Amino acid sequence: MTQILKLGLCSLAVGALVLMGSPAQAQDAQDGATVFKKKGCHACHNVAQAGEEPHRRPGGKQAGPDLAGVTERRDREWLRRWLKNTDEMLKSDQTAIAMMKQAKGLRMPNMRLTDAEIEALIDYLGQKPGAAPAAPAAPDTAR
Repeated sequence: MTQILKLGLCSLAVGALVLMGSPAQAQDAQDGATVFKKKGCHACHNVAQAGEEPHRRPGGKQAGPDLAGVTERRDREWLRRWLKNTDEMLKSDQTAIAMMKQAKGLRMPNMRLTDAEIEALIDYLGQKPGAAPAAPAAPDTAR
């Protein structure tokens, strides 16, 4: 009986850790929020939180799609490839080609992201609706 209780408690603890996410994932999401801001992604995209309407520019147009839920629509590997080399994907990936047609030929520029920036950005975009959004890190003012 003691072994069953220990096994149950261990399973409960592991489950809680999985649901909470690791501190490293939280840091990556915060880093991703910083990348989103510093690279100017917000000029074309937004990430609407649960219950929010995506922002629109005057006239109702936005250059890029709302990115809320993008990690549910595309798998992590596809997002890595897209963020790493958009131009190559537009040559052969049918999903990327269809997205460009939908955007009437408007291409997302290659933002020259590092692998670490890409991973952090995907973590940021993968935050679940209703979760506290990661705040961009404060600018480093120490000199």
